[in-house]
Amino acid sequence: MEFRGTIEPRHFADLCTSVKAPDYPRHRRRLGLALITVVAIIVAASYVVPRSGLASFDVTRSAVLSFCAGAILAAIWVLAFLRKEQMSLLRLDGGMLGPRRFEAVDAGMLVEGASSSLRMRWSGITHMTDAQHTMLLWTDPGAAIMVPRDAFDSEAARVAFVAFAEARIGRAQAAS
Repeated sequence: MEFRGTIEPRHFADLCTSVKAPDYPRHRRRLGLALITVVAIIVAASYVVPRSGLASFDVTRSAVLSFCAGAILAAIWVLAFLRKEQMSLLRLDGGMLGPRRFEAVDAGMLVEGASSSLRMRWSGITHMTDAQHTMLLWTDPGAAIMVPRDAFDSEAARVAFVAFAEARIGRAQAAS
C-alpha cells in the first residue's frame, strides 16, 4: 500500500497537541520566561491604565480594568510566542516537513523524503491516533510517524490503511 503526501506545519501542530507529557528542559525555561512576561505585562497594565485617564472611576473598577487589559495583552503575547516557538523547531525543507512517500507493508512502515528515510517495524509502533489533519503512528510517548490525512486518494483508502495498520500493530503488540 503506497501513498504520497506533504507533511506541513499543521501536521506537526497535530503532533504537538497530541503529545502526552513532553519533557524538554529548554522549552520549560522558555515557558517559564513566557509566564514571567505574562505577569510583567499584567503588572505593567495595572500601573499604566489607572494613570492614563482611561480608568477615572473607583479603585475596584480600575483594578479590574487593569487586570483584564493586562490579561488580554498577555494572552495575545503568549499565543504569538508559543506559535513562533512551535514553528521554529522545524524547517519547511528539513527532515520532518515536506513531501513524503509512505509505504505500508507487512513488515512495517517506510517513509521517504528528499533528505530523510525512516523504516519502522510494526513492533516499534505502539498505537495510532487520528488527529485533525494527521494520522499519528506513535513510536514513543513524544514521537510519532505523521501521515497527512490528505495523502490518501479517498476516504476508502484512508479507512483501508487504518484497518491494515491497526491489524499489524495489534498483532505486533500481542507477539511481544
